[in-house]
Formats: sequence, C-alpha cells, structure tokens
Amino acid sequence: MLSMHYLNDRVAHFPETVSTSENQIYRLLAVSLILGSKFLDDNTFINRSWSDVTAIKVSELNQLEVNWLQLIQWELHVDPEASNGLQAWLHAWKEYREKDLIKQQPA
Repeated sequence: MLSMHYLNDRVAHFPETVSTSENQIYRLLAVSLILGSKFLDDNTFINRSWSDVTAIKVSELNQLEVNWLQLIQWELHVDPEASNGLQAWLHAWKEYREKDLIKQQPA
C-alpha cells in the first residue's frame, strides 16, 4: 500500500514528471515498490535483485530512484492519519466494498 501511495502521490503532485507511455508507468511502479520496500525494511533486496526481476538496468533503477527521492526531498514517511494517508486508502476501500455489495444484492 505504501508503494501505491508513493505512485499516487507522484502522479497527483508531479504530473509533469509522468509520461503516459507503458514503459514509463512500469518503471514508476517498479521504483515505487523499491522505495516502499526499502522504507519498510532496511534489510531488503538490493537494486541488482530488483533489476533481475524487472529487467530494468541497475544503473537506470539507481537513477530513477535518486530522481524520485530528490523530487520528494527524501521525505518517505507518510502520516497514516493525513488526508491522503493510510486511513484515506482504507476508507476508500471500505466505500468501494460497500457499493460493490449493494450492486450484488438482488433488486
């Protein structure tokens, strides 16, 4: 969820840095997963491992990661109570599920 938050935040606050090409979205998703993983667990995969999994060169992953960190001024912490934090995601999920359940009920 943290990675999805990072990706959503990037698209919402820095849209000029996001290209709509499929390769760009894939790279952004990969880097958001790397950032989330590294933030939550300091003993995580190295970028070489991520490179093997994503087929993105290590040098490119390194540069994408640094660019993203510079863009957000190295602020990876997300307040779960913030309007765009974990509680907002959970609330949106709960609303979605409730609407979905209503649609599934017979008329």
